[in-house]
Amino acid sequence: IQTTDIADMTKFVSRDQLLVMRDGTFIALPRGTYAAGEGQKYIDEGVVQSFTFGPLLVNDGEAVELPEKYIISTKDTIREPRTAIGQAKDGTVIMMVVDGRQMHSFGISIERCGEIMEQYGAYQASMLDGGSSSVMVYRGREITSPTTLSQNEEGRYLPDAFLVK
Repeated sequence: IQTTDIADMTKFVSRDQLLVMRDGTFIALPRGTYAAGEGQKYIDEGVVQSFTFGPLLVNDGEAVELPEKYIISTKDTIREPRTAIGQAKDGTVIMMVVDGRQMHSFGISIERCGEIMEQYGAYQASMLDGGSSSVMVYRGREITSPTTLSQNEEGRYLPDAFLVK
């Protein structure tokens, strides 16, 4: 974690944040609810990781109204490969990866991702990167069928991942 980035937060004020606290709980910070330079208070409260992506889907147990545009269009019904992460009130982490752009799966809309996260009891939930970044591996075996626009047999290079032990 780069505490200077979190403490400053100037890079992130136009985006939703998902904070992971020392005890493992998630805290969602919708864009517009925090200001540049106030991140130190979250560090003092025990944040160990901060993720900038989105949009938020569920915040404090309530569905979040999707903005008209959030880096990508969120109001359309385009079905794409998607990845989302959430957490139930009891601390259970909920991860969702949906294949897309393939005959066996056309993908899912962002709105539908939010509905599913709510159905599974997410208290906090956010979209992650989608498209060819959407892949899930279990015990060393790929259990999804990621789409890739590259000719690289090994798929797209992903510098970040959520690992569950």
